Amino acid sequence: MSGKRIARLAVVAAALAAAPAVHAASAPVTGGVFTSVNQAVDGTGKCMNGNPLVNCNLYAGKPYVWLNGGPTGNKLGPDGKFFFAVLAPGGQQDPNDGGAKNLSDDFDSYKNRTFTVTNGEVSGYTGTHDFDSGAGTGPRLPNRLAPLLRLYPFADTGNQGGVYIMAVCSIGPTGAAYPVDPKKCKYDAFKAPFADSTPPVCILASTGKNSAGATYIQVLVQDPYGPSDSGSGIELIRIDQLLNATLTYSPDPWFVGTMSPIVITATKTDPRYSSFLKLTVTNVAGLSTTCDPEVPGVKPRKLSGPLNRRGGR
Repeated sequence: MSGKRIARLAVVAAALAAAPAVHAASAPVTGGVFTSVNQAVDGTGKCMNGNPLVNCNLYAGKPYVWLNGGPTGNKLGPDGKFFFAVLAPGGQQDPNDGGAKNLSDDFDSYKNRTFTVTNGEVSGYTGTHDFDSGAGTGPRLPNRLAPLLRLYPFADTGNQGGVYIMAVCSIGPTGAAYPVDPKKCKYDAFKAPFADSTPPVCILASTGKNSAGATYIQVLVQDPYGPSDSGSGIELIRIDQLLNATLTYSPDPWFVGTMSPIVITATKTDPRYSSFLKLTVTNVAGLSTTCDPEVPGVKPRKLSGPLNRRGGR
């Protein structure tokens, strides 16, 4: 585990040490919980066994696992606030942050994994994981499907079979019933191998002038995946050098572990000089790619950098 993730865990552990040891009064989860794929976002072929739209149990890779928000049949309840966590199998299961088997808290706290359930279905989410609202209004990836919430990112399981446990826990009408009693949560097992041998790609996608007449370049970065590479998603975009330009990102924020493309637009600030951008993109597996697109100009100016750009957490 990397030093930064150990540091995050230390912060979580310190926060838990200051919190009451007793579990808050939360209601037991009713209805069913299970995982599925989202074919409109990730494409087909990501469920290797089971019904891909209802209850897949073997995935092509970790990033393709989504919390199914509750079609009519599973009626998740009670209405209110819930959070999810991905756990390693074996021993005592504890979905609270800092739990020995918790693989999600390496990346974010339960607050970023908290969502709302109304009438048995996921109805709202404002964190940085991909969310498909089913209503076509966002905030993350609206594709007018049943409500779906991407579980990724989470750390690798120690189980050689690639087995994980998804936990879903109720934290009351306002989210105040935390920490939870693990016995009141519901769990669903799935299997997802992890194999990422391909570094991210970095492509100069376009150049042009915006409505104000300023020259810009657009750089597309993405972590590729395919039949032999499950992908791990983008973790860090580091701006190594920046000359005579301002940067914007789309989407902004982007989430750690995203498999979708991120477009970086560098807009020239002084038309008399060159614009230059050098960046390094690193995926969750630690593989990196460096690229340095340039827009021609009159003469060079002093470079600045580096800057780190991380996804939302």
